[in-house]
Amino acid sequence: MLPPPWAIVAILILGFNEFMTLLRNPLYLVVIFVIFLFGKALWVQLDISGVFSNGALPGLLSLSTRFLPTVMNILKRLADEGQRPTAPEHNRNQELETKSSRNGMHGNSSSDASSNITSPESGIEYSSLPRQ
Repeated sequence: MLPPPWAIVAILILGFNEFMTLLRNPLYLVVIFVIFLFGKALWVQLDISGVFSNGALPGLLSLSTRFLPTVMNILKRLADEGQRPTAPEHNRNQELETKSSRNGMHGNSSSDASSNITSPESGIEYSSLPRQ
């Protein structure tokens, strides 16, 4: 029995010792994945392929001036996302009440199922009313 193809490629790229280290401690995989995501965000924010289309030296000069502000911007946005609450408490309580009433927890509650959708481009409002 041969190992799967991805394992063979990983062994060829990393070497046997590093491959076994990753298998023994998967936290390294998480760290590598986070570094990859951060690198991808930098690549997109800095538009590296567009910058180097003008040449290597002008591209390096342009990246050297934009690198630190871009990194600070990405880290600031991540910190803001982490500090923003996901949902206020009163919305969570309403969601829990709605779910419990759908499950039949409250015997005499009735629900009115209707939805309204407004298209942002044309301003047209679509409405869905329950069938009687």
